[in-house]
Amino acid sequence: MSELIAKDAEVVLISLSKLEIRPSQHRVEKTFADIEELAENIKVVGLMHPIIVAPMSEGRYEVVAGQRRLLAVKKIGWEKIPARVVRADLTDSEKYIASGVENLLRRQTSEAEDIQWATKLYKMYGNVKIVSDKTGMSQARVRSLIKYDRLIPELKRLVDDEGVDLKVAIKAQDAATGVDGNVSTDDAISYAREMKKLAGSQVDHITRIAKQNPGVSAKEVIDKGKEAPVAKRFQVTIGANEYEALEKMAQSEGVGAAEVATELITGGLKSKGYLDE
Repeated sequence: MSELIAKDAEVVLISLSKLEIRPSQHRVEKTFADIEELAENIKVVGLMHPIIVAPMSEGRYEVVAGQRRLLAVKKIGWEKIPARVVRADLTDSEKYIASGVENLLRRQTSEAEDIQWATKLYKMYGNVKIVSDKTGMSQARVRSLIKYDRLIPELKRLVDDEGVDLKVAIKAQDAATGVDGNVSTDDAISYAREMKKLAGSQVDHITRIAKQNPGVSAKEVIDKGKEAPVAKRFQVTIGANEYEALEKMAQSEGVGAAEVATELITGGLKSKGYLDE
């Protein structure tokens, strides 16, 4: 992964007329959003990160990552742009990976874009570990993102349009799945919209109640789930190495360190049999 966008790759000024945006460009969603704001920012502070390009024939270059930055500098009248030049022999798959990794490192992708990226790579390679190795995302993060495809269309719309977290949507669908394996669309929507407002412990509690009480209405399950204590707070001291590892895992998962710590504790308790699934 790192050799695709190596930091020691040559940075040069390239004429905008020699640049082409090709299908391997990762950021296809909301590409044109906030271009005016980005252009104004670049005008004031300059371009903080060079775009990533790959050589083509006849002195031209393909934009691998940095489509929005390119559009922004065009708006303010630049004729050339700083670009980091990667290997000319990258495959389309490697360019797609490099585009996503560069945006991920700069924290410039939305949840929907990460889902699209991870799902496409998983379909390409068919292996979570390979996708993890090539992108730097943890295997747990990859597994979470590729589960989007199994959501019913109504929950996908809630994730895409209403900001429902992917993990919440997955748990809402699990809660709304009957013993026959069929998903109640109305219940799934109710669970997702309500779970969106709740703490993680309450979301897990509602999911457990729904699984343990098939046939009970979503409203009853939600009301009962809300009766659970929101959380108990305690402090724990860990070593510097462990904290650094926790921070690294949190960054790769795209969440906070506290959420990762909670998931690790919960997973450990379940694996030891002290907490019900």
